Amino acid sequence: MEEARLYVYAIIRNAARPPIKAPAVADPNAAVWIETIGDLAVIVSSYAGDEIMPVRRNAIAHTRVLEEVLSGGPLLPMRFGVMVDHVDGLKRVIAPRARDLEMLLDDLDGRVEVGVRARWNEDVIWKEIVHSHPALGRAGNRLKLLSKGESYYDRIELGREVEAAIKQKRLLEAEKLQRFLDPFVVRQKQLNQTDDMTFFHTAVLVAEADEPALFEAVTRYEAAQPDRLFLKVISPVPAYNFVAVSLDWSAGESLRAKETA
Repeated sequence: MEEARLYVYAIIRNAARPPIKAPAVADPNAAVWIETIGDLAVIVSSYAGDEIMPVRRNAIAHTRVLEEVLSGGPLLPMRFGVMVDHVDGLKRVIAPRARDLEMLLDDLDGRVEVGVRARWNEDVIWKEIVHSHPALGRAGNRLKLLSKGESYYDRIELGREVEAAIKQKRLLEAEKLQRFLDPFVVRQKQLNQTDDMTFFHTAVLVAEADEPALFEAVTRYEAAQPDRLFLKVISPVPAYNFVAVSLDWSAGESLRAKETA
């Protein structure tokens, strides 16, 4: 049987905390605990293997541990799959960067990350685009009367014009929603759009005390446009988008050469 290694979830401050109840990655019966390293501490569990598969159940378990720990104060989340061979190896990774890590935790203190995504109702938005660009509607109706061969190049051109109209609308509405969020934002990172109907996708770092007000503001924004758009707020979440520190996990004799926290 292989010797158990340490799976790493997050770095936190060394402070009194209740036991962690969330199940461990890869083994729901395994304990998740805290290893202290000076003024810092690391959330870990044990795993007897070289690699943990990045399947959905493991990713969810990783996130649930972070969410439970986050309720007790700021944390620096690790990406999925970080492992070291033993506690001494963990100390060799963390100790040389302790001051940098403490400063990052200080920066996150009293702040939370919030995800905001806005998506249009497709049927409503197409009607709005045709209403504001009547020439597109007329061109579309004309092309319906022609064969694909006859209208090939016209269809390409119409597609370009429609794409430009959507892009313009996305920019205008994203700016409008952004102005609604600006009073709450400490820092922000724009995230990838998932599809054409998603016109706003962002992560914002906000003061923890302002999170309820932000949620209320976004709810009002959505309610003012019923059936037209759908807003999703995910909060609080581990501050993946606002933590940037590179740790050399190979110093912990892990089989994984390097990971980024």
